[in-house]
Amino acid sequence: MPDWRESATRAELRYRDGEGRLPDEPDTRQRQLTRMGNAANAAALALLMAGDRAGAAEWFENAAERWRDSYADAPAGSWGRLIGSMKARLLADDWDGAERDAQWTLDERAAKAESPIGRYAACLALLPWVKRDGVILWTVAAACGVFVILATRKSYRSLLALFPGLLIICGWRFYLNAMHAPQGSDFLPVNLQTFGSHLYRIFPLLFALLEEFHDLRIWSLFWFVVAVGVAYLLRRMRDPRVLVLVTALIVPIALYLSIYVFSSWPNYLDHVGLSISRLLMHVTPVGFLITMLAVSRRSLKNRARVHECGVVTCVIAGSERTPGVELA
Repeated sequence: MPDWRESATRAELRYRDGEGRLPDEPDTRQRQLTRMGNAANAAALALLMAGDRAGAAEWFENAAERWRDSYADAPAGSWGRLIGSMKARLLADDWDGAERDAQWTLDERAAKAESPIGRYAACLALLPWVKRDGVILWTVAAACGVFVILATRKSYRSLLALFPGLLIICGWRFYLNAMHAPQGSDFLPVNLQTFGSHLYRIFPLLFALLEEFHDLRIWSLFWFVVAVGVAYLLRRMRDPRVLVLVTALIVPIALYLSIYVFSSWPNYLDHVGLSISRLLMHVTPVGFLITMLAVSRRSLKNRARVHECGVVTCVIAGSERTPGVELA
């Protein structure tokens, strides 16, 4: 059994040592502040495991402050420090501080980061907070990201974009277990026995999903348009962009629907009716992208036909039609 108090003491000593040797040169200083933040975070986690929540909160605050202090002289795109600061505030149960750090992150224009990998990492880091279904969406997004990175032969360092989200998933579960937080009672244990005894739910769940798609009060014709876009793009599945978008749409919906097989509600269809709209909202941006891609492909195809008509067909048909018809 680890001695968490001893681990906390070692981390605190590393923090104090760094505090006593804080340099003035900006680059060296921001590196030292980052190491101090890491040491404070280690002390906080150890104290949390030792059951000292008040001490852990104090050291989480120290970690957040040092990471925040280090950001001013940090290299551009050091978004991990902002994420770490918000995470430490949340673990310290400092919701006001977390809100301030979140606003600070927005003020730093994180949403307009130049690096696509930086924006991708930020999205992945936020997804796990969207309840447990966020883990499903993160897993699908991460799988699509890995496919794109490998297909486009980007540097393997791009895979590091997956780690912020993975760190928050594991850290949050670690925190809940350490605090002995009560587990939700909305779902039965996920195992083969439960799945086998509830297979009869699959077809009613599919019908409930179709009814949701047809609910014009909520979605209007959105899902009909998306279905047309998917059908149009299915012939172009060899295009990696099409494959990724269709996968990012269909797989989460299928997984979301499958979790209701394990619903513990007496009427599981009521469970579906109360939450499926929120889950579908997670993938509506993908539906918009699929629609736009289908429209753009159709437009390119039409322009190609017009160009062909202008170069060849119209020359041949010129003697048979008036110039006005040819222009139309």
